[in-house]
Amino acid sequence: MLTKFVNENVPQQNREHFIKNIHFIGEESLQKKLRYLFKELPDKVFNSCIKKEGKSPSSSIGSVSNLLTETRNFYTHGYKPELYPNRVQGAHNFFDMNEKLKLIQRYFIYKELGLSEETILNALIP
Repeated sequence: MLTKFVNENVPQQNREHFIKNIHFIGEESLQKKLRYLFKELPDKVFNSCIKKEGKSPSSSIGSVSNLLTETRNFYTHGYKPELYPNRVQGAHNFFDMNEKLKLIQRYFIYKELGLSEETILNALIP
């Protein structure tokens, strides 16, 4: 219906722009992708890397996903630190988060390679 309207009412030189936008399928947000990945982690990795003391698993996932998203946004667009109060700050926190993300990355790589859960967990968290 929209495509028909554009074809009938929009000048030829502008049609392609509108048609592309009508059929645009947006990508999932970084935060949504992180939430999905974190939910896929086994308890041992989740508790080591994501779980926040005193928070539910769901709340912990939201907190870490938001932290990483704000950190990415700050370093991509962040000329105003006050817009990204939940970003990772400080060298120690950066190092700590980097180590956790490397462990999570290794878990998914090993899983993709077909290693057993037991082998992966023994290698990552002895």
